[in-house]
Amino acid sequence: MPKIPRYLEGWSVLVVDDEEDSLDVARRLLKKAGARVIAASNGAEALHCINTNKIDFILSDLSMPDMDGWLLMHELNRDRRFADTPVIALTAHAMRGDRERAIKAGFVNYITKPLDVEKFIQQLVAILVDIPAFEGRISEYMTLDVSAETKPAEPKPAEPQSTAAGKPSAIATNGEKPANADSVAASTGDTKKPDEQVAHHTADQSAK
Repeated sequence: MPKIPRYLEGWSVLVVDDEEDSLDVARRLLKKAGARVIAASNGAEALHCINTNKIDFILSDLSMPDMDGWLLMHELNRDRRFADTPVIALTAHAMRGDRERAIKAGFVNYITKPLDVEKFIQQLVAILVDIPAFEGRISEYMTLDVSAETKPAEPKPAEPQSTAAGKPSAIATNGEKPANADSVAASTGDTKKPDEQVAHHTADQSAK
């Protein structure tokens, strides 16, 4: 399990899901993030939990027996006490148009299942920071962590300028000292001084 900052320290979250494995993953990750987690296996249980606990937001599966997530959302919309409680849908059957349908029903957004252990908390935080009711409750370091993912890449340094063919560059390109004639001669294996090179060339011509 990844290391998770305690983004949700002091928050109370209701997770509604009839799939025990999915419920367990959400519960463990939310607790790692500092949240107090209350669990329910269907909409009817969720309504009881909401009436007996102070809930900051709800994560609810859509497909459940007895009372599914759609009906739960309908009941919450009818009760003015919970009309402002954000509900995020959990669905394993995300299809085109599902987000619009969920928002129209009253959900603030949705997260697809199975939950991604590596990304779930970041996905959740990205949704929470856009909810007006939570303005001021999102800690500074939470906002910084989320925005850091979209930080633009640093520009690459400019390529060193090319030099004329056959002429050694006198410009240092890697923090090294500029090349001089002696160092260039040494690198090519010709260590004779210029006067010696001329005398040697004249002697060769006379010998011919």
